[in-house]
Amino acid sequence: MTKVTEAPNFSKWEAESFALKYYGLAASAEELPSERDQNFLITAADRRMYVLKIANAAEDINILDLQNRATRHLAGPDEPVPCPQVILSLERREIESVRDSNGVSHYLRLVSYIPGVPLAKVNPQTSDLLQDFGRFIGRLAGRLKTFSHPAARRDMIWDMRTGRQTIRRCLEFMPDAGRRSLVEKFLCGFESIPAAKIEALETGVIHNDANDYNVIVSFPETGKDNFGKRHVAGIINFGDMVHSYKLAELAVACTYVRKILWPRHRAWLPAAMPFSRSASPRSSSFTR
Repeated sequence: MTKVTEAPNFSKWEAESFALKYYGLAASAEELPSERDQNFLITAADRRMYVLKIANAAEDINILDLQNRATRHLAGPDEPVPCPQVILSLERREIESVRDSNGVSHYLRLVSYIPGVPLAKVNPQTSDLLQDFGRFIGRLAGRLKTFSHPAARRDMIWDMRTGRQTIRRCLEFMPDAGRRSLVEKFLCGFESIPAAKIEALETGVIHNDANDYNVIVSFPETGKDNFGKRHVAGIINFGDMVHSYKLAELAVACTYVRKILWPRHRAWLPAAMPFSRSASPRSSSFTR
């Protein structure tokens, strides 16, 4: 697992020089929010847009290969899932390497840009949009059923297969006794589920981070028949991919929908039901 303290700290001018040197793009750069890595929105002279991604110094190149191959797989001919696609460098490489002012190496990639706005910034979030969100995440999960990569089988804090152990280990860091007691209550409830039921859940490679800032929504339609209508345009940020419970894809997505729309009762249902039909219509793992 990479650390925030090892995140890159390049300037926008350095990003612009990387775009020119490695991709032949005379462009302007604007830094984007990122936690462990560094991302820049690259706008070329012809107004085409890309995202320049500079990886954490501790990032394993095999994890970047996992992301590149996953997005390529999702872009396949059968019900493609819109997501950023890696752009080859002038040297025909998917991944380049750059050094910071301290001589530390960082992996560099350029990917396509998905126009739109994060789901978190869309208001109102209509039932139609949430249903489309559910269908989209279901399609994502369905497409990833036929994808595998050895790097996905890794130890990471966000893997729900080891979530119980992670929460137990971190309980002592919750100073508020009331909140700690609430977490323990739900944790005990989860631990009461027979192990056989948990072990029966389908597993596979998942995106694992369909949060409201990683799901991109289209700009409103302007046509007479669909004026104002929006749909899910794509998903970004594949850095938390892991081999885990397939159902975790839905759990993460619904957690953020519930957070945004709280206190609307069962606000996550418009997303959950289309997911169960799109992800695996023949599998009871999604509908139990």
